[in-house]
Amino acid sequence: MTYYKDLTFFQYTQSDWVFESNFPYILLNVGWLDKRQYYMQEAFDNTIKEKLLWSILNYCENPVNLTTGHHTCNLCPNEYGRILNVQRKGKEINLGNGEIFVKGINNLVYVAPTLIYHYIEVHNYKPPEEFFNAVSTSSTIEDFLFFKDMEARAQYTKKTTKKYENGQRLDALGCLFYDVRNEN
Repeated sequence: MTYYKDLTFFQYTQSDWVFESNFPYILLNVGWLDKRQYYMQEAFDNTIKEKLLWSILNYCENPVNLTTGHHTCNLCPNEYGRILNVQRKGKEINLGNGEIFVKGINNLVYVAPTLIYHYIEVHNYKPPEEFFNAVSTSSTIEDFLFFKDMEARAQYTKKTTKKYENGQRLDALGCLFYDVRNEN
């Protein structure tokens, strides 16, 4: 998996909707680990760790950018190729197959691979305090529905907007508007 330092600007995605000019959030990386890079570790109090893992697992149940493939943990020795998963309420939740988006304060969104659950549980990865606070206080279902809606709107706009000469565009409802990005 690609390594990104915590709290740097998010760039890894297969969905370009997050880079649209009208996307109002600042996306920051959290938990994109690699065995060749240093990462913060902490032996958590079991109660705190369980609360954090439970909150993260709620996000992992519904990843925002679900992929068809998967990543494995390269921090684990002899685990290459093994799909990681978690059992919850009789359901198996695969890890390493998508991203989670957690809304923070001031239009910040923390983006992490679903493997973050494994990194915290097994490797005692300590995510940044800002992420910890956001994941502990956010509503996973509201965040999930919000970002799925944003993704759907971006895809809908791309499919239903027709381009015309002189920067004019017509949307699916037949409303003509002028694209100021094409002005000289």
